[in-house]
Amino acid sequence: MICSDYAYWGDHDWEVRDSEDANARKAYEALLRVSLLQPTTSKYHIFADKVRDMASKYYNYTFGDGEEVNFFIGAFYDGVILLGKALNETLSEGEDIRDGIGITKRMWNRDLAGITGDVRIDGNGDRDADYSISDLDPITGKFEVVAHYYGRNRGFSENLMDDLLRRMEQYANNLESLVEEKTEQLSMEKRRTEELLYQVLPRPDIVGFTALCVQSGPMEVIDFLNDLYSTFDRIIGFYDVYKVETIGDAYMVGSGLPERNGDDHAREIALMALSILDAVKSFSIKHKPEYQLKIRIGIHSGPVCAGVVGQKMPHFCLFGDTVNTASRMESTGLPLKIHVSSATKYILDKFGTFKLELRGQVELKGKGTVTTYWLHGCSEPDPRPPTPVRPHGEESPFPLIFPGIGNK
Repeated sequence: MICSDYAYWGDHDWEVRDSEDANARKAYEALLRVSLLQPTTSKYHIFADKVRDMASKYYNYTFGDGEEVNFFIGAFYDGVILLGKALNETLSEGEDIRDGIGITKRMWNRDLAGITGDVRIDGNGDRDADYSISDLDPITGKFEVVAHYYGRNRGFSENLMDDLLRRMEQYANNLESLVEEKTEQLSMEKRRTEELLYQVLPRPDIVGFTALCVQSGPMEVIDFLNDLYSTFDRIIGFYDVYKVETIGDAYMVGSGLPERNGDDHAREIALMALSILDAVKSFSIKHKPEYQLKIRIGIHSGPVCAGVVGQKMPHFCLFGDTVNTASRMESTGLPLKIHVSSATKYILDKFGTFKLELRGQVELKGKGTVTTYWLHGCSEPDPRPPTPVRPHGEESPFPLIFPGIGNK
């Protein structure tokens, strides 16, 4: 469960060695981890050793260093013992051993000194389990047990509760500092609104989208866009690019902002565009598998104004002639082709690995006649291949804009 008052997660390590480690640690410090109380008796340790031996002998499985035997193995063992006692009582009293309900009820309201400790089954047939509460130690960065909850008496271990409350107060103060820090970062981004950045900007717009909507139900359209944009999202994660927004059938990505990356912005967008084009060729619309999805990709480089605007829903926006030119590059392109401006071509030529073909003179609204190019491929190996997508169907052209914006 990930969307409720409590949640389950298997990986308890906050550290992945990136720029978000500090924030992740503060977030983990605000969490309490609840797990079943692991038995510590010598009786259980002997049982656990036997489980490890049998796992290796019969199942060719070797426990790792520090790997504990799952609590439920011992709980299942205790359950079998309890079932055996109920069966013996049924036989000794001459009752029908096929009466599952009767046998089950014999296990209710019972106590058993089991492998996992004192087992108590209540009147509903549920076990009154014991739990451990773990908290992240601010010094070691590891989860450590700070309290136990005992199901039989519904009480906590008093000697650990004071420490738990102290830590909760400390972590609340840490969260206040984190909120102040993020608020300051947002204010800084707003102050940068009028700064001219050089970047690459993608803005997909689906050609034929209206016709597809007419032939589809509302949820089919939503599912299609979700599948398509989720595919794009997975792909752009392999590149130094920034997803600006999605509006209806439009999808916009940038590179070189808000963090500048030199001429690499054009290379990153070009490689990403090639990956997306390859993925689209094998993309299938679930409710229209006979359609072959087609996109147009336009790339342009130039200066823009960028910043966070709005109060109710603050949004990072891009403005300027470069955005308009990129849109024209897309609209004058062709399906399943990457249309590149002279400004972007000039930067890509510096790498010497991109295969470009002269398209010729193209009339752009508001710009007149300009020289443009087709991007066909790249000779350098891409170390970040996109996630595979579904098999493709037949025809349905869609455009995609990837305006590239230069960076010095």
